[in-house]
Amino acid sequence: MHNTVDTPARLEKARQALAKAERHYSLENERLRKQDVHRKIKLGSLIIKAGLDNYSPSALLGLLCEASERLQQQPHVLEDWQHRGDNLLYPSSP
Repeated sequence: MHNTVDTPARLEKARQALAKAERHYSLENERLRKQDVHRKIKLGSLIIKAGLDNYSPSALLGLLCEASERLQQQPHVLEDWQHRGDNLLYPSSP
C-alpha cells in the first residue's frame, strides 16, 4: 500500500503527464489541420490551372463524378490523364 504522504506528488506527476499528452495531442491536431489545408489549397489550384474556377461547385462536382465513373469503366484513361497533367504541371524547357 502507498503512503498517503506521496499521494500529492503522484497526483502532480499525473497532472504533468496529462498536460504533456494534451500538448502533444494539440500539436498533432494542428499539424494534421495544416496538412489538410495545404492539400485543399493544392487541389483548388488545380481547378484554377484547368480554367474551371468560374464554374459553380455543383457543376465541378458533377464533372468530377462523371470523370470518376469514366475512370471506373475505363481505367486505362488514367495513364492518358496523368501524362497530360504532367505536361501541364511540369512543362519541359526548350
